[in-house]
Amino acid sequence: MKHLDHEQACGYFPLRGLLYEAQKKKMKSKTIDLRNSGDTAGDQDRVVGYGSFLFYESS
Repeated sequence: MKHLDHEQACGYFPLRGLLYEAQKKKMKSKTIDLRNSGDTAGDQDRVVGYGSFLFYESS
């Protein structure tokens, strides 16, 4: 797993816990949607990204 820190994500500590547990349980993930603040504010020069992901156990 690539190192995740506060430079890459707000709330990185709980995200690292989620990713650790998902990896330990061999869960799969699916990207639902990716957006950025420029999608609503219109300014694409400086944006914050947002993602929606689904984690699930493979059968």
